[in-house]
Amino acid sequence: MTTEAYIAFLAANALLVYTPGPTMLLVVHYALTYGRQVGKYTIPAVLLGDIIAVNFSLYILGSLLNIFPSSFVLLKIVGGVYMILLGVSNILSQKKIVPDEKNNIKLPDKKVFVHVMLITAFNPKTLIFLLAFLPQFLNPNGNILSQTLLMGVSSVLLGLTGSSFYTMAASKIHHLVNTPRAQKIVHFVSGSILCAIGISTILL
Repeated sequence: MTTEAYIAFLAANALLVYTPGPTMLLVVHYALTYGRQVGKYTIPAVLLGDIIAVNFSLYILGSLLNIFPSSFVLLKIVGGVYMILLGVSNILSQKKIVPDEKNNIKLPDKKVFVHVMLITAFNPKTLIFLLAFLPQFLNPNGNILSQTLLMGVSSVLLGLTGSSFYTMAASKIHHLVNTPRAQKIVHFVSGSILCAIGISTILL
C-alpha cells in the first residue's frame, strides 16, 4: 500500500467516524444522560464493536456474500429493525428516569455497554464502508494480509478517538440537561432519530 492510498483511507474513514451516525448518536445520548462517567462503558463498547465489525465484514460477511449475495439485504433489515426497537426503547425509557436526592441518574452499565457494542458491531454504514471501499485502497501487488491488518487497526483506533471525542464533548453540557424534563427530551429526540435511521437503513 502506498502512503497516498493509506492517507486517503484514513481521510475517508475519519469522515465516516466523525459524521454522526447510530454509534456516535448513542454515545452522545448516554453522555448527555449520565455525564462523563458513562465513557468507561461506551468507549470500550465502541472499541469492541469496531473490532467485531472489522473481522465480521472482512472475513465472515465477505465469505457469506460470495455464497449468498442477497444476505446483505437481510443484514440491513435486521440491523434496521434493531435500531428501531432501540429507538422505541429510548423513547419509552423516559418514563423510567428517576433522579436520586442529588439529582443524578443511576447508570445501567451493562445495558449501556451492550447497546453501544451491538450498534457499533453491526452498523450497516461501517460494514458497507469496509466491504465496498476498503478493497479500493489495497495494492494487489503487495501483502494483502498486512494491508488489511493495517487498515483494520487504523479503523478501530479512529473509532476509539471518535467515541472519546463525542463523549467528552457531550459530557461538557451534561449539567445543562440533568433535569427530569430535559432528560425526557433527550430520550425522545435520540430515540426518534434512531428510529428514523433504522427505517432509512431498511429502505435504502
